[in-house]
Amino acid sequence: MSVRQRTGLAFFIMLSLAAPAGASVYSDDFGKCLVKATTDTDKASLVKWIFAAFSAGPVVASMSKITVAERQGYNRAIGKLMDRLVLSDCRQAAIDAVKADGPGAFQTSFELLGAVAARQLISDPVVGAEMQSLSENVDKSGWADLMKAAGVAAPAK
Repeated sequence: MSVRQRTGLAFFIMLSLAAPAGASVYSDDFGKCLVKATTDTDKASLVKWIFAAFSAGPVVASMSKITVAERQGYNRAIGKLMDRLVLSDCRQAAIDAVKADGPGAFQTSFELLGAVAARQLISDPVVGAEMQSLSENVDKSGWADLMKAAGVAAPAK
């Protein structure tokens, strides 16, 4: 099976299957192992792969200059990363999680890794400032009224 096929199969399993209701401690441990076993460079590679995959979608494809060859490179890199994480670094945790929760353990555990990787991107000051600029384009008084109606104090300015 090629790297591309393994990557596609693994991510199909992770993203397509419904997460088990109340994943066990084994899936939690598997997710923690994935996070611990990845470097900042690994997490950055994962974020790049996610961005490249999303940018292939027809709604946003015109906004990206990522080539097919670059996407294939990201797929190869993440395929190797997944192989290392699941088949080597976190092998026993993966086995335990799949025994306890079935294939949905991959989704649960990799969601944690994806969230940690995305948090690294979002914590970048440039990205944070860009995301914060959204507040310039919303109805501040309307949001304050909504929060007041919900019984929540509006954030300090």
